This record gives sequence, C-alpha cells and structure tokens, in this order.
Amino acid sequence: MELQTKAVAPNKKIRVLVVDDSPLMRKIITQILSQQVDIEVIATAAEGEEALRKAHSLQPDVITLDVEMPRMNGLEFLEALMPTTPMRVVMLSSLTTEGTETTFACLQRGAIDFAVKPSKVSIDLKLADISEEIVRKIRLASVARLPRISSAKRVEKTESASPVVARRERVGLGEGVVEPKMVVVLASSTGGPNALHELLPLLPPNLAIAYLLVQHLPAGFSRLFATRLNSVCALTVKEAVEGERPQVGTVLVAGGGRHIVLNSTGYLAFSDDPPLWGVCPAADVLMPTVAHFYKDSTVGVVLTGMGRDGTLGVKAIHAKGGYCIAQNEETCVVYGMPKAAFETGCIDKVRPLKELASELIRLYEERERQRPPLLQSRLQRAG
Repeated sequence: MELQTKAVAPNKKIRVLVVDDSPLMRKIITQILSQQVDIEVIATAAEGEEALRKAHSLQPDVITLDVEMPRMNGLEFLEALMPTTPMRVVMLSSLTTEGTETTFACLQRGAIDFAVKPSKVSIDLKLADISEEIVRKIRLASVARLPRISSAKRVEKTESASPVVARRERVGLGEGVVEPKMVVVLASSTGGPNALHELLPLLPPNLAIAYLLVQHLPAGFSRLFATRLNSVCALTVKEAVEGERPQVGTVLVAGGGRHIVLNSTGYLAFSDDPPLWGVCPAADVLMPTVAHFYKDSTVGVVLTGMGRDGTLGVKAIHAKGGYCIAQNEETCVVYGMPKAAFETGCIDKVRPLKELASELIRLYEERERQRPPLLQSRLQRAG
C-alpha cells in the first residue's frame, strides 16, 4: 500500500463535497457540516457523474459519498475517481446487507472510512444522532494518509493444510483440546479494513497461533467484515461467539457495539460496559484479559487508527512477559493508536505493514526453538 501524505493544513477549513441522491440527506449533511467552524461545504452532487465533475474541478479536501445511488453507485464512483485523482472519501452507509457489502468494497477501493446513516429519514430526524459521528470521521479523514490500494499476495486455502498444534495439558481441561502456542490480539481502527486485507492473507494456517481481532466497527458490520476477510485468507476468519475459545488457525473478530473479554477459564465473553476511548469494542478491554490467561504467550499488534486504544493492552501484555508490535508511521492511514502504544515504552518492534506477517512468523519460530516442553512451560508460569 503506497500512501500519499498531503493533508489539510492547520487553521484551514476542511472543504467538503457532499454526494447523495437524496435531497433530504444532502440538506441534512450540509446543515450538520455548516454548523462546524472548521468545515465548509463547497458543493453538493446528486449522482456519481456530477460528483466526478465537481471533484475534478473543485478539488475538495474530503468527499462524503452515498453508498447506494442510481446510475453510478459509490463503488463505481471510486473506481472512476481513485486511479487518476485519489481523494479522501468518507462513505455514508445504511445497515442493509447490500449497503454494508458495498461499503467494505469501497474501503478496498480507497475510501478512508465510513459512517452509518439512517435507512429512512424524515424532517424530524434528530441531527445529534448522526452529526457527531459524521463530523468526527470528516475531521479524521482530512488529516489521514491517502492509500493507493495494492493487492497482497495471499496464502491459498488448501484441503491439505495441516495446522501444527499442541495439546492442552492444563489439568481439568480434558484430553485432546487444541492449545495455541501463541495468541495474537490485533487492534485496528481507521485504515484497518484495508490493512487487515493485506496482513491476514499473508499468515499461514499451519502454525499453532490463535488470533483475536478488535476492529472498530459499528454494530451490524462485523459479521460481513469477517466473511470478507475469510474469503481471502488461508486462516479461518469469523465473528466471535460468546463461550468459545481462541482457536489455532482462526481469527475471531469482535462484534461491533459490544466489548469482548477472555474470562478466567479461557472462554470469550461479551460485556455491555460503556465505550472506552470512545469506541466499542475496545482492544484495551480485551488485551489485558488475554494477557492474564495466556501470559507470555500473548502478542499484541497495534495497527493504523485514531486515538489511544491499545495503550492499556500493550502495557498489560508487556507486564506478563508477552510481545508487542506496532505498525510504523509511514504505512498507517492514521498514526494515532500505534504512536500512543509506542509512547508507552512497551512496544518491542515497529514494522511496516508488509513486514508484520513475517515478524509474527519469525517470532513464533524463534519461540519454538527456545520453548521448553509445553507442560514444563505451563507449570513454570503457574508457579
């Protein structure tokens, strides 16, 4: 992923082009943005071809783009715009299956982020219900690095893939339960869907590693997100289910809108606690619980995103003897979460996105060479 770095200059208003086929939504979004002292709506467009003409002539800082439009939808607009004139785009998506699917496809085509909009609106719509999120995403997009999307070389799914697994020897858990030798917790936000589409296909399924993923998503988007990742990965990727364990060769994706934790017996549980750092799910809720159970077998990976989520998690992992990795600034869409994690002093390695998979494989293989027999290791940590 090649990144462009030019962002809106400080103290300059963010110039926004609003694209939506609904006159009411154009009016509402314009009204929301016009109330902000640092944002100005320079134009609106009712359909994709008109939006293309205005984007090229006006060169807005950010475009808000409706996902579902007649003649040229959001995806087709990006396919026409991004190859020649890449711009910062925030998608406005409904919670329909079609809308959600198109939204993720748009993120892969270069959109920075998305916000949820109501599928049915009226004049009486409470602007506060959507304005805060839309404004936040526009401000974030205005300073984000602009990705040029490139395809990652993927590890093929094969029937013959035979995971290297260890048997859990902990007393009381039963014979034959698969035991991960390493549990990787990934945290990502803005830019995360594209980063994960590059990273996860590079990870092989034949290592005794289990993965837990916290990507900041609204409720209703995580299941389809997991399905899309599963289609391009050799690993199995699925939405996490309460009561299951981390599984070797599997990425369990936290559902949107609820925190997820690992309880004292190693099972996943959901939490309805309020957002942390303004996000739910939050990696800082999950990471400490994984570190408590898996101790030095825990690895934390903090990817692109705005904010501080992951800072408490890497501290907890570091305190238990685990290992922490952060994505480097140059390959982040937003260098917020990795920067905050690095500033804790608990990050062991900083790597470009394209090198994160090889770093995880290297770490696993190095630990395998140094690892004492599993039972001895468990007994040592238990003592």
